[in-house]
Amino acid sequence: MSIERIAVILRSSNSLKRFKAADEKSKFRPYFKSYGAMLNVAHSYACRHRYIIHPEKSVVITKQKVKTEDNLIWKLGDEPIAIAEETTHLGLLRCTRREPRQNVTHKISTARRTLYSLLNVGCHGLNGLNPKTSTKIYQVYVIPRLLSGLETMHLHKGDIEELELFHRKTLRSIQSLPMCAASAAVHLLIGLLPIEAEIHKRQLSLLYSILRSENETLMQIMNRQSNVLEYTTESFFTKVRELLERYNLPDIPSLQTNLPTKNIWKNMVKRSVSEHWTTILRADLEYKSTLKFCEKTQLQIGKTHPVWDTVDSCTLDVKRSIVKARMLTGLYPPGRFVRGQDVVDLCPLCKLEKEDICHIIGRCSETLPIRSEYIQELRALLDTQLGLSFWTEKFLNITSQESLVKLVLDSSFFIPCRVGKKYRDLRHRVESITRKLCHRLHLHRTNKLQMATSAVN
Repeated sequence: MSIERIAVILRSSNSLKRFKAADEKSKFRPYFKSYGAMLNVAHSYACRHRYIIHPEKSVVITKQKVKTEDNLIWKLGDEPIAIAEETTHLGLLRCTRREPRQNVTHKISTARRTLYSLLNVGCHGLNGLNPKTSTKIYQVYVIPRLLSGLETMHLHKGDIEELELFHRKTLRSIQSLPMCAASAAVHLLIGLLPIEAEIHKRQLSLLYSILRSENETLMQIMNRQSNVLEYTTESFFTKVRELLERYNLPDIPSLQTNLPTKNIWKNMVKRSVSEHWTTILRADLEYKSTLKFCEKTQLQIGKTHPVWDTVDSCTLDVKRSIVKARMLTGLYPPGRFVRGQDVVDLCPLCKLEKEDICHIIGRCSETLPIRSEYIQELRALLDTQLGLSFWTEKFLNITSQESLVKLVLDSSFFIPCRVGKKYRDLRHRVESITRKLCHRLHLHRTNKLQMATSAVN
């Protein structure tokens, strides 16, 4: 049993109000006799209320920095208590030092094991479920285990970066995107928040639970720390006060005066956090030249991009969507980025122009028969649904080739995402045709290169 647990027991005793801490920063006097007395009080309190504190499962963790005697013996009643370097209390590790880092490492290990257990149901990238379904499974089963209890701890920047690294790597794996894919695109294509924002949502939820509780001690601590302490302190309430300002939510006094219902508060937090991070991630994408064929104004946290939203659960459709997603994010052809530099070589098929995405989809003479087949099908569909003038106005002018590439890679340029059922069905059909086109071009290129390699060998 840790010293924090003893403090909880002491605070719950009406006869020992003199031990009650003024706030979460308060510490008991670091003397052995005082701690021994508190252990005796905890033992007598347990006996009086007829429950048992297991002496073998309870340990003492010494957190003071000064040197202590090595032969100190801690006792709970007549039974000695072991001194340990770390223990688990309420799902969190209590350690002698570097407690946040130890908990972050432990949570990442737990989340990774959970991910491995979900491989059998298809929660992975290639040959698995479609990324939208896999992301939902990850969001429901893995993220709660990854972040459980961390909202109560003061995490440093390095701790959050370590969590974010695991989070982004998982999202890249689910979407089968390489490690060089832009981080903002990894989040916005699938519509999932960064891990820092997930922690913020849990901290704001904990604040609401405290405001709804009838615990006078917690209310006194909250009022004192939110009004007195500076932003630089490690207090939970100063951190929450900063979050309320960042997300344009009511401050603590306003919430105490007029506390909304739980559902209203959850919707407020969800909307504010999503809008805030959507703005940040979109701004980051503005400087990514590889994403010029992605309609950034349609990207939004909480909304899945059509490249993943329209995918069926069959394995072949998932493979097609992966090829298109790599083209959309500027990461095709494979091996284009060497040591962080953008290297564009001559097209290995026609050997006439540099092999960029416009050449692959719109100009390569070797893929003209494949391209013509799907473009004609796409034009017939749009002429039927949007009229004959749509194709003439959009794709038969000087810049039609680039516009056609935009239509193939991201139909959101011409078919808005948030419209009626007619346009939703049209977008699904357009995405299906363009997925097949991108996949056929990829297969044709791969087969030609394999044949050329075999001929040389």
